[in-house]
Formats: sequence, C-alpha cells, structure tokens
Amino acid sequence: MADRPGFRASTRALRLRNFRLFWFGALVSNTGTWMQILVLAYVIDQITDRGAWVGLVTITQMLMTVLTNLWAGPLADRVPRRSIILVTQSLLCVGAFGFSALWATGVRSPVIYMLLAWGYGILNGFMLPAWQAFISELVPKELLLNAVTLNSTQFQATRAAGPALGGVLLGFFGPGWVFFANGVSFFAVLFAVVLIQVPRLLPDDPPPIRVFADLRDVVGYWKTQPGIQRAFKTVLITAVCAQPLIFLIVVFAEEEFNSTGWQLGLLASGTGIGSVIFFPLVAGRGQFTARSRLLAIGLSVYGLALAGFGLAPWYAMAIVFLLILGGCHLTTASTLNTVIQLQVDESMRGRIIALYLMAINVAIGVGTMAQGALYDWIGARITVAIGAGTIVVLAAWLVGTRRFDSMDVGTAAS
Repeated sequence: MADRPGFRASTRALRLRNFRLFWFGALVSNTGTWMQILVLAYVIDQITDRGAWVGLVTITQMLMTVLTNLWAGPLADRVPRRSIILVTQSLLCVGAFGFSALWATGVRSPVIYMLLAWGYGILNGFMLPAWQAFISELVPKELLLNAVTLNSTQFQATRAAGPALGGVLLGFFGPGWVFFANGVSFFAVLFAVVLIQVPRLLPDDPPPIRVFADLRDVVGYWKTQPGIQRAFKTVLITAVCAQPLIFLIVVFAEEEFNSTGWQLGLLASGTGIGSVIFFPLVAGRGQFTARSRLLAIGLSVYGLALAGFGLAPWYAMAIVFLLILGGCHLTTASTLNTVIQLQVDESMRGRIIALYLMAINVAIGVGTMAQGALYDWIGARITVAIGAGTIVVLAAWLVGTRRFDSMDVGTAAS
C-alpha cells in the first residue's frame, strides 16, 4: 500500500540504506560544526574584545567559500562526489583539531585563527556543491523532495542544537575541548560515506577544468531552463529580504525586546526549531503536492510570518512567528532545491548547484549589510516589514502570472 501523507511518509527516504547512513552522519557532524561556529566567534571576541573582528572573520570566510565555488562546481561534475566529500571532510576534521591545538598551546593571535577559518571556508566551498549533488545519487527521483527536505531539516535541527550544546561545553570545558569535540564529530560522516556505495555517473575521461569557460557554459545552460531560472530568482529575493534576520536577530532582540540570556538564545534558534516542528507536514504532505503549489503557499506565508514577527508587540508572539518562519523556510528551500535537482542535466548538476550556492551566499551577504544599515536608519521593525512586503508582492505576482508552473517540469511528486 502506498504511503499516505503523515510522519511515516515524511521519512520514506530514510528507509534507504545509503541515504540513512548519510543523514545520520551529517546530523552528528553538523552539530559539531555549529558548536565550532559559536565558539570561534567567542574566541575571536575574547582575544580582540572587538565585534568588528568577529564580523571580519565571518565575512571573509564566506567570501572564500564563494570564490572557491568557481572551481568546486566543475570539479563536482568531473570527479566522484563521494571522493570530494571524503577528502574535504577529512581536511575539515584536521582543521578542527588544529583550532583545538592552537588554543591549548596558548596561541592568541586573531590573524592565525582567521587564516585557519579561511581554510575552512575554502574546503566548504569545494565540499558543498558535491554534498548537495550527492543526494541525487542516494535516492530515486520520486523520493528526491523527501530526501532534500530531510537533509534541510537535519541542517536546521543542528543549527538550533549545535550552538546550545557548544555553549554548555564551552562553560564546562573551555574552547579547546569544543574544537576537539567538533573534530571527533567528523568521524561520523566519514564512516558513513566510506560505507556508501553508489554507481559512477561521471564521464570516464572528463575534460580539464576551465573556470571561466565552465562559468560561461553554466550561465548559458541556465538561460535555457525557465524552471531553474525561476528557482534562482525566487531564492535571491528570500535571501536578500528574509534570511538576514538570522544574522541580525541579536540586534533586533536587544532593540525591541531587551532580550538577553536564554530569551536571546530562543530567538536565535527559533527558525531552526520551527523547521523541525513543521518537518512532518512539509516532508510528508509536501511530496504529494505540486511543487508550484508548495512554493505559492510557502512563499506567501513566509512573507506574512516575517511581517508578523517584525510587528509583534510581545516576545511570545515573536517566537510564534519565528516558528512559522522556520516551517516556511524549510518549505521554500527544500522545494527550490528539488526543482533544480530534478530539472538539471546530470552533466551540469555540480556547476548549477555551485552557482546556486554562490548566488545565495552573495545575496545573504548583500542583504545583511543593507538591512544592518537600514536597522540604524529607519529601525528594525520597519526594515523587517519592508522585506516581508517584498516577499508577499513577489508571491502574488508569481501566482498571478502562473510563473510557478515552470517549477513542475520534471518528475512529479508521487
């Protein structure tokens, strides 16, 4: 009997051995990564006592990831993605132990930590396109939305749990041991990927990597794919208008709710918790719903929930809207990712995903800087409301002009 919408249907992809190994390995490893992100920011702040240094390390690390994507996409279309993941995860593991050793030996130079963080950014730049593209090798097309949603939920769950666990370990054991724990967490994903066996999908004699020629080819291919184009344009709007809230939530919390301690922590993890709460609905019922309809509903509610959060007069109301935002982000992000994965040609998969990740990171960076300036100029609430209004207008236009229909090209959800 076919699965009906519900929790059992929401976990269909986990019944497949390869994806189950990959998912649980990533769950452990990403928890460690989010622990390290929190503690690295703490270490830089302790060493320098300047918030500007924390921002500099974060932005330059992201820049390294974006620049590396230029090579990472072509590489993911020429080299087995499993091999790329094994190499980069191994080196990231070494880097985590490197952070631990730096702290344990008394190194307190912010430049040294920043240089190692740049290495992390470069390795993540090579790893992420291969990681995203690898999912399509682990599950059949009819389970792709389910697998992508499960992967996104795992990421959101670790984003909520990792900093909380990292804060506890930091308080009891100090930064060095948190870095060390992150290094150990990589063994979970390395062990999982070693056990995964997938057929070779890549050419036996791939052409050499030519960065600018490959970039020209992928942009030319992108122009011929209306569904993929629409996915890119939609995610750019949400990345500029909505996702900066994740990075500016501390400013919003302090200015509007005077939140500190656990209240601030709950605000910071609210969207991650919301993603986990709404996961059974999105992953279960979502695979039985047309992708155009999922995006129309998800994007519309996304804008309304963002407006609700921006205008919420009470802390508890703001938390409720953040939980809804988490569910909407999970819906739109997993659906857009699935649209690309289903419609892209296998020979272009790594390059399209790399371009997609570059676009998201650049848009979030631009949006965060722009919204940060607007926070100071017109206030946090009005800034968030403007972003929310933009998303609602975009959703109404896309629905009214039936431009979401191009998202349904490819294997339909079953």
